[in-house]
Amino acid sequence: MLDTETGSTFSLVPVVASSGSTAPVRQAALVAPLPTVGAGGAGVVKNAMAYLGSAYVFGGTSPGGFDCSGFVWYVHKISGIAISRGIWGQLNGGPRITMANLVPGDTVFFANTYMPGLSHVGIYIGGGRFIHAVDESRGVGINGPRRGVLVEPLYRGGAPLLGAGRSAAQAAAQLHEAEQVVAAEQADHRSLGADR
Repeated sequence: MLDTETGSTFSLVPVVASSGSTAPVRQAALVAPLPTVGAGGAGVVKNAMAYLGSAYVFGGTSPGGFDCSGFVWYVHKISGIAISRGIWGQLNGGPRITMANLVPGDTVFFANTYMPGLSHVGIYIGGGRFIHAVDESRGVGINGPRRGVLVEPLYRGGAPLLGAGRSAAQAAAQLHEAEQVVAAEQADHRSLGADR
């Protein structure tokens, strides 16, 4: 099947959930689209969206099945950004970001989902929404704000958002872009002064 929004192909496969029920889950085709490399947060989001509907597999790190931190790790890897495979390494691998400063491609972390403490991670895609490997019944999916707060509403009525981060490589790329904008503005200002 073809996803008309992302252009990626997928198939529906039966997956047995931990409850024992069988539900069809969209699985990404074995031939994944070519990843976008070097495009910062926008590239991370584009690459993540290509796996929307992929299966959830605890410990999974590939298009054949992802868990939450494996999904975040894989998407960053194909985007040309090296991050830790584990959720704690991902949390501590770059600068912390306030919720007011979230940009698409940032990583969002949740506490108390299926266990106490840090327990879930996803990729912010903008508009208060994030993409993540949800669970066995949904696979990779998108969730958004609930009651005006960015939360993951699938766990116990809503798990608290613990925080957000940005990979060190992504932060460095954004800083470089900002420096280029400032340099261009300064050059424009100098040329305007020379024209007087």
